[in-house]
Amino acid sequence: MKIIALTRFALGVCATAGFLAACSSGGSQLAPSAAMQQSSLNRSQTLSVLRASATQHLFVANLAAQPTDVSMYGLQSNKELHRVKSEIDTPTRIADDASGRLYVANTHRNQITVFGPMKKYFSYTITQGIWAPSALLLDNSGALYVGNTAGPPSGSVEVFAPRSKTLLRTITDGISQPSAMAFDRSGNLFIANTNQSGGSVTIYPPGGSTAMKTITDGIQNPHALATDAQGNLYVINLPVSGSGWNVKVYSAGAFALTRTITDGLNVPFSLAFDSSGNLYVGNATNITVYAPGTSKVLRTIATEANGFGTTALVFDSSGVLYAAYEGEDNGGVKLYAPGSDTPMLKIGRPQGVRQPLALAIGP
Repeated sequence: MKIIALTRFALGVCATAGFLAACSSGGSQLAPSAAMQQSSLNRSQTLSVLRASATQHLFVANLAAQPTDVSMYGLQSNKELHRVKSEIDTPTRIADDASGRLYVANTHRNQITVFGPMKKYFSYTITQGIWAPSALLLDNSGALYVGNTAGPPSGSVEVFAPRSKTLLRTITDGISQPSAMAFDRSGNLFIANTNQSGGSVTIYPPGGSTAMKTITDGIQNPHALATDAQGNLYVINLPVSGSGWNVKVYSAGAFALTRTITDGLNVPFSLAFDSSGNLYVGNATNITVYAPGTSKVLRTIATEANGFGTTALVFDSSGVLYAAYEGEDNGGVKLYAPGSDTPMLKIGRPQGVRQPLALAIGP
């Protein structure tokens, strides 16, 4: 199993970046929250598999390419349209804004590379304040949030003006090696912090740099974050002991621990919600699905991860699920029609996917 190797990079995979990064993983949410933009994608008027917007695309960050790169596909298609390589090195997170600009976090280069819509060559890079970036987030205005796991004293979150290199502010209060970020429906910013004592999730009001609340109850090496349509917070914990992984759920507003999900989990990496509010968790070997407000597995979706990890999950506007996974022959991305456990399409090595770590859907 490559679980240990994967977790070096898979900090902050969540239900979104761009219109999702799942990170994204990472990832991966957007504003007034990552959750709100992901929610707008999930809540399209139709679930027809063939009606996804022709103007949107799937972006895949590949770690095993030589050199590493980001490839782009039409929605619900395994035909590669183009790939970007310039100024790309270890692309651990990706996001794209409403205009189609692509943002790539390059951990080994300590920089963010920005590409114009449909461009193969970068427009500019951001290096000011960037140290081993592990999380990306965009708010409604297009401001870019970058989580740094390195740099003095214990990491930071840098906020840049929309479509610009201009640094607006630096968030350090309560920060300790941030691994993931998300917004809720009110625009509050959530940051997952890892440290020797087990970690925390710090919460900031819209536009704020001082934490208004710190969550430590139930937090153990937080790995990914997501919020649902009601504003509840979901946190994947991967204890350093290597066992006891779980998803903790916190109530909207009060952010008090309400329940713990362990049923069916096997080294969880990523989170996403469908249009009905069902929770999808990407594990080392499969995807487990939970009905809204429940902690028991509703159904299980098999992947070809084979213990390597389901690294990112994202839904397009027609409800199709995209699941990135590592596995034999460098893994791939599988597409599932709404409610289906059988893949309708696979994007693999022959189509340009090699060890995919993050996904984004957008123009």
